[in-house]
Amino acid sequence: MISFPVSPMLPEETLPFTDSRFIFETKWDGIRCLAHRDGDSLILQSRNGLNMTASFPEILALGSTLPPGTILDGEMISLGPNGLPDFEFVMRRFNAKSRGIIERLSQTIPATYEVFDVLQHEGEVVINRPLEDRKGLLSKLELPPACRLTGWVPTEGERLFEAVRKLGLEGVVGKLIDSRYEPGKRSLSWRKAKNYRDVEASLLGFRTSPFSIVVGDPPRDVKGVLEHSIPQAVSHLVMEAARKGLAIGIEDRTVWLKPFLRCRVRISGVAWSGRFREPRFIGLSSPFGSE
Repeated sequence: MISFPVSPMLPEETLPFTDSRFIFETKWDGIRCLAHRDGDSLILQSRNGLNMTASFPEILALGSTLPPGTILDGEMISLGPNGLPDFEFVMRRFNAKSRGIIERLSQTIPATYEVFDVLQHEGEVVINRPLEDRKGLLSKLELPPACRLTGWVPTEGERLFEAVRKLGLEGVVGKLIDSRYEPGKRSLSWRKAKNYRDVEASLLGFRTSPFSIVVGDPPRDVKGVLEHSIPQAVSHLVMEAARKGLAIGIEDRTVWLKPFLRCRVRISGVAWSGRFREPRFIGLSSPFGSE
């Protein structure tokens, strides 16, 4: 028997690819969730081992249909106004604490549990069985309306990636069809390709300890704080601009600058708040006002 809570298997990141040894699934923009039917109880657990059962009452019907002693792996998602899975919305569900708010949000921001793997089936540990066999076990499960099996396609990872890119979804996960499930490990048997895109933003200022640059729209509409992959030459350029009189104030740990440069930023999406998701510095693009 698997001891619960359990750490899920994680994918390595890669570029989109095509390979007949793999199947490919949509990568959902949600919260990783493992579900355990323990006796008469259903327990929902996050990737980090947190109990999230109370936050998603509409999923509890799974406890009536899932065989006892079964552990599933999947993703909890909620749709945003554009009809696509939205991380901010599902996090509102996850963070709700009072019973009244939880019940209200379950009606206004309903969740769906996307199931894509099984670790234990009717008390039998199946992590050492090939993925193809585990998918077969999943196909025989009876799931309630708020739960569904994630579909997959064989071989054509690049074609699926192009389809999800056009739809604005998060990406694709490729999985070796004969792979075993490795709890708590990041493995090349699973490989994710994320739907990043490049945008331009103005350099608004910088922070120290550690050094980071603040980007967005002038004068102080912050879209993101870039902390990694900042070339030393760019750091020196920004600090020199402050010394030469372009600094216009210090507030919220930020040295604000007169707009003088624009930069390219790679992001995985834009939150409904307008903030960039997973922003990463790519390079300088043009002086401010030259576009």
